[in-house]
Parts: sequence; structure tokens; C-alpha cells
Amino acid sequence: MSKDREPLENFLKNLPHIFDEKYQEKNWIKRERDHHGEFDQFLNSLCDDCEDCLHIYNPLNLNKKQLQAMLKFYSHFEPFYQDYEGLYNDQKSSEWKKILKAAKEILKAFNYTRESG
Repeated sequence: MSKDREPLENFLKNLPHIFDEKYQEKNWIKRERDHHGEFDQFLNSLCDDCEDCLHIYNPLNLNKKQLQAMLKFYSHFEPFYQDYEGLYNDQKSSEWKKILKAAKEILKAFNYTRESG
């Protein structure tokens, strides 16, 4: 993997974990971990990798569909992440559903499955 593609590879490898409902319930909804736990670190990594991808998208040779999917995801994820305090509530739940939908669009745009990564 080239150094330029490393953020994209990391992002695509980690993105499917966003759909793990048991992980979310344990680490976010029930807060069975400490405040700066595993789920918080996961969100931080996801945000950093997405930002890195969007800042270097030309060398990544993203097509229009891939770039649009990344931008859509980021437009939902970044405000959620900035307001994220490790607490679950109904408003966050509706925002989270938009993030999940956008994440599915990214995986589809990249034809990415866990087996391909």
C-alpha cells in the first residue's frame, strides 16, 4: 500500500465496524467502557482517516461517485463527531442513522466488502 493510500485503506477497513450494533450498544448506549473508551477511539480514527482522504483525494484517484459518497458521509459524520460527548440520546440516534446510510454508500461506491479488504 502506498503512503498516499494508507488513510483510504484504513478508512475502508474500519468503516464496516460502524454497523456492529452489539459493539455500539455496549460501548456507546450502555457505556460499559470508560468515557474515553474503545468506541470513542474508533470514532476519532474514522474522522481523522476520512479528513485525510478528503484532503488528498486527487492522488487517491477517487472517481466522482466515490468522492461524493465520502463528502456526504463526512457532512453527516463531522458535525455528529464534533458534538459527540459519549452520550447516547434519541437525537443522536437519528443522526447516526444518516451516518450509517452514508457509510453504506461509501462501501458501495468502492465495491468494498470485508472479504475485499
